[in-house]
Amino acid sequence: MERELRANEFLREWDEWIDNGVPVANMGYLKDRNRGLITLFLDKVKQSHDPKYLPLLLKWEPIDYKKVRAMIRQVIGHLESCKR
Repeated sequence: MERELRANEFLREWDEWIDNGVPVANMGYLKDRNRGLITLFLDKVKQSHDPKYLPLLLKWEPIDYKKVRAMIRQVIGHLESCKR
């Protein structure tokens, strides 16, 4: 339940940043988070089918750990296919 709430908070935060054109300088705040939380968050981004999240994912992907990078790349691929 707590993971669900936190994942929704992250998604709302990203929506606010995107809607308000806020440049995000550092995605490091997501590194070292609970893997289950990150998986849930990435699932929510993927299920949105919304390519608006691509810039944030592309900024996040290079700085995280190998397994998380792989999950992020999968979501990026999915969202890129939604653009077509």
